[in-house]
Amino acid sequence: MLDWERAHLGVPIEDLGWYCVRAWRFGSPSPAGGMGSREELLEGYAAAGGGPVEPEALRWWEVLGTLKWGLICIVQAQGHLSGASRSVELATIGRRVCENEWDLLALLPGGPLPEAATPAAADSSDLHGRPTAAELVEAVREWVDDDVRGATEGRVAFHARVAVNALRIVERQLALSPAQEQLHAAGLAELGCADDAELAARIRSGELDAQAEHVREVVARSVRAKLHVANPGWLEPDA
Repeated sequence: MLDWERAHLGVPIEDLGWYCVRAWRFGSPSPAGGMGSREELLEGYAAAGGGPVEPEALRWWEVLGTLKWGLICIVQAQGHLSGASRSVELATIGRRVCENEWDLLALLPGGPLPEAATPAAADSSDLHGRPTAAELVEAVREWVDDDVRGATEGRVAFHARVAVNALRIVERQLALSPAQEQLHAAGLAELGCADDAELAARIRSGELDAQAEHVREVVARSVRAKLHVANPGWLEPDA
């Protein structure tokens, strides 16, 4: 399997780690490209003449690959946001960053990620009457899903599918965001931070090292909240 777009000089094990990034499993429980175990990947690589690879080395490159894919998602979304390449696909990819944040938390030391109940949806405001904003988005999403996708093919059909996904994200955010914003603010307050920028700065400086477990718990809660909106299925174990 070749990804010419990412071709570059480097350490061969980087390719093996990239192959194990969860995004390339497409829902399969098999960590190596959705087709096998990490052990089978390393055994096959060595048998084909690639030489022995330590599992910890593979894990290091898998962590880096997960981080890299998260950064690529940010860059691709910025291509849309900057106006350089307006695209519903690039815009929606920006919401995949939290998938990689969640995977990084699971890959790095710290034990199982904290469990949390599914947040309750907020009641809609009566100010604007009905249909509510959520109901309008739902109507547009149903039209794109039922009429546009069925009447088109190729690139337009694919982008209609992406648009349906984007509208589902908006629907979930409209329902869940009020409670999530309160939860996130409370988590920052627990750590004595005013916003995400301050939290990131204090983590980088080592100021919060003594509270590492608490920091991980707060960050995990926030990432889980983002996933409940962007892609709740990512929180479930791969089937």
